[in-house]
Amino acid sequence: MILEHYVWLQEHRNYMYSSQFLPKEDRQMIYEIYNRLTGETKKPNGCGRCLSNTIKRIRFEFEKYEVNNEN
Repeated sequence: MILEHYVWLQEHRNYMYSSQFLPKEDRQMIYEIYNRLTGETKKPNGCGRCLSNTIKRIRFEFEKYEVNNEN
């Protein structure tokens, strides 16, 4: 995970831990981060379950990044 994405996720941490509406620009950023992490080319498609699974994967990587960079 690159630092820019980590900082953005810290600022928008609530997206990873509570269900809520995401503005279009923020959904785009979520998918951009996901694609960077996985090498996929997923795009927002209006599917709530797809977005939820995307966010779960990002949350996993975010938490792993935090643990690895605690010091």
